[in-house]
Amino acid sequence: MNNSLFFFLWCFYTGGPEVAASLILGTFFISLFLILSVASFFYLKRANKLPNVFYRRNKGKIPVIVYLISKVLAFAQFLNFLNFVLNFFMSVF
Repeated sequence: MNNSLFFFLWCFYTGGPEVAASLILGTFFISLFLILSVASFFYLKRANKLPNVFYRRNKGKIPVIVYLISKVLAFAQFLNFLNFVLNFFMSVF
């Protein structure tokens, strides 16, 4: 049996509508779960039903820390990109 014909038949018989339906349904249920969990979190937060750890008292310190961390991570990503470019040009020349 020819290898390409065998591969075609293997792809045809291993997949099918059942696999496509299960992938679509699985993706639908996972995304539905994520959307409903985020919506329920914000509903419970608005109704003040969550523990106190989810409600911040001082709102000034955390955004500054997050801003600094994001700048440090952006700089590290830039350095990683420079390293990639340098390695590419070193391998070419």
